[in-house]
Amino acid sequence: MDNIGEVLFLAQTMELGLIASRPYAPCKYDFVVDNGSTLMRVQVKMLTATRPTETSGDTYVGKIGSGTRSKNKYTKKDVDFLAILCHPVNVWYIIPIEDAGDNLSMYFYPHRSLIGDFSTGKHEKFFNRWANLVSHPHHSDNKKT
Repeated sequence: MDNIGEVLFLAQTMELGLIASRPYAPCKYDFVVDNGSTLMRVQVKMLTATRPTETSGDTYVGKIGSGTRSKNKYTKKDVDFLAILCHPVNVWYIIPIEDAGDNLSMYFYPHRSLIGDFSTGKHEKFFNRWANLVSHPHHSDNKKT
């Protein structure tokens, strides 16, 4: 299912005027995104598994890591951002890797965020935060030369 998420991510980056490139060699990121001044490594994940709750709509849960059998947490050495798509509500979370947290399991509450309640989850502040890619600050380790 991640391939569908990757196509939707590519379409969104193009709509925002960003350039997204795919690596040819196996690596831990799906895209290199160019905003005109900075290159950023982005890992895209699409979540469809939900847990219904009585108060906050469906909760989207995913193990966000690399590897097919045993997952390893992504680090700053691997990627700069996680782009998480909660499908079918088509809500994105654009999360800097340093803000991803220490757990492999991540929980998202897009139904709450869609009505303006960002208090529920740790990552809700990254709800549709495309500005993280569009206006990402310059870093000496990933500036274009």
